[in-house]
Amino acid sequence: MIRIRLLILGALLVFWVAGCSSNKTPIDVKLRIANKELLDGEYEASINNLKEVLQNWDSAEIHHNLGIAHYLNGENGMAVLHLEKSLKLDSTASRAKEALGLIRRKEAITSPEYSLLERLGRSLPEELWLALLLVGFWGFLVFGVYLYLFVQRRSVYRDFAIGSFLVLILATIACFGISEESKRGVLTGDENQLKVIPTPGGEVFMEFAAGEPAKLLKISGDYCFIQTEKSVRGWVLKEQFASIR
Repeated sequence: MIRIRLLILGALLVFWVAGCSSNKTPIDVKLRIANKELLDGEYEASINNLKEVLQNWDSAEIHHNLGIAHYLNGENGMAVLHLEKSLKLDSTASRAKEALGLIRRKEAITSPEYSLLERLGRSLPEELWLALLLVGFWGFLVFGVYLYLFVQRRSVYRDFAIGSFLVLILATIACFGISEESKRGVLTGDENQLKVIPTPGGEVFMEFAAGEPAKLLKISGDYCFIQTEKSVRGWVLKEQFASIR
């Protein structure tokens, strides 16, 4: 708990200084109030104010503070969700990474294991992979198809075409990884009951704790068909699963 509070203080320092500046906007004021409430132990009030700020300013730091507030308020699922979102927005967010590790170890929550494709997709920002995909496609089209085949068969055009083609292949594979990762989410309910069929009277065959990672496979009505980290598949209520994206 001491380490968690230290993480809070470190995360809030920058925001607290910013909130003391003379050029305060309504968002700055709301954020300063939320941070003070978090430090004072008024977790529910802090969560509500941070959610309002998040509607106007989606940032890794705010998701981090919201995750800590949820955890201290006894909501492990929402805590893991927002800390994961913080890392999604900023993979270098060391405070969020450390807090997430501490929570998972203390609460015995499973850590997700990413596939090679997902790890490749996470190695660079999604926007950069999309840009590389376009560069590779147009580079191969211009240098390989137009210049090399129809203008002049020069080795420099061939080399650029090969390089562009390799970039295109790598970016395409990474995009598959990004698409696969987009299915990931967190079980946020207090009692996440997996059912055989998506109906209120469906048989419950397993329960998972809040914060456990899962993948969304499909949706039917008020239920999500998910796969847990242990490869168990079943139906849970929509309100019990939240996507990290």
